[in-house]
Amino acid sequence: TYRAHTFLERIHPREGCRTLATYGADFFAGTPAVTCNPYGGGCCYYIAARTDADFLDDFYGRLCDTLSLARATPAMLPEGVHAAVREGDGERYLFLLNLTDAPKRVDGAELPPYGASVTKA
Repeated sequence: TYRAHTFLERIHPREGCRTLATYGADFFAGTPAVTCNPYGGGCCYYIAARTDADFLDDFYGRLCDTLSLARATPAMLPEGVHAAVREGDGERYLFLLNLTDAPKRVDGAELPPYGASVTKA
């Protein structure tokens, strides 16, 4: 069970579209809140509400597991820190970006507010 707020949309999935989650209460109770529509060799997901971070963490975490996507770093990232791996000149680089106004620590490295770190991966 997750919280939906601010923006909730009533949707009507088309044929072939799977409902992954439904609203639990009020006017929207029982109607689709998250859907998956197969397209080509993949799927299109639609989240019909604004949710809290706990839903998004779980949803995208499961999607990454399902797709066997590799994490940019094994380190657990604090809220507001983004990690990406880029390749260039035959090397792999790990970019860590602090998108907050507070310092953050990642795997022993200190990132200043709105700071960045680039290391070889």
